[in-house]
Amino acid sequence: MTTMIDPGKFNKRIIICSDGESFSEETGRDEGRESADIRTVWAAVSHVRTSERFQAAAIGAEKTVTFTIRFQPDLTVTEDNFIKYGGRLYNIKSVSDPLEKHETLVITAEAV
Repeated sequence: MTTMIDPGKFNKRIIICSDGESFSEETGRDEGRESADIRTVWAAVSHVRTSERFQAAAIGAEKTVTFTIRFQPDLTVTEDNFIKYGGRLYNIKSVSDPLEKHETLVITAEAV
């Protein structure tokens, strides 16, 4: 039996990106984060709830956001990627496929 996914929840556009090489051979230093956009997708975005925020602040993760996207077999998202959303960058901390049903991916990320 397949569960229905409420399409109204996926109402924010995010860009999944990969890190490019930012090290310059000429200058011998890091020139800043370069990236390549992998894909723009619709996501459900949820911020850490207030009660969780106090716990998260204790470990320095008060800017944690959860992005839930539809599972796409041709899209691989890992901790090496990052997300652009709302004019900010988010480092991906974990990616999970709830119950391994291949319906959604839950991406936990932290604002840079």
